[in-house]
Amino acid sequence: MRLLRGAPGSKVKITRVPRQLERSRTSSSSRAKTAPAADVTGKIAAPGVGYVRISAVGQKTPDSAKAQIADLTKAGASSLIVDIRRVPVGRSTPA
Repeated sequence: MRLLRGAPGSKVKITRVPRQLERSRTSSSSRAKTAPAADVTGKIAAPGVGYVRISAVGQKTPDSAKAQIADLTKAGASSLIVDIRRVPVGRSTPA
């Protein structure tokens, strides 16, 4: 379902083709209105260790990361793991 295109709330047409390819079925549905996924998430990974995951980089990412780090620090994290693996933009290693 991740490949559906169109504005949230718009009508979409879905065609299902069985493996035997005898006949297809078409149905209509409204595309769900979903909230965007958070680019920065965090949790306490172990006592005193916070884990911050950055899944995408955008204009709000630095502020979100700062807020997440502040929350983890308040929750008792004295060290942090910042996971930037599989971020689709930029480099994570020096050139």
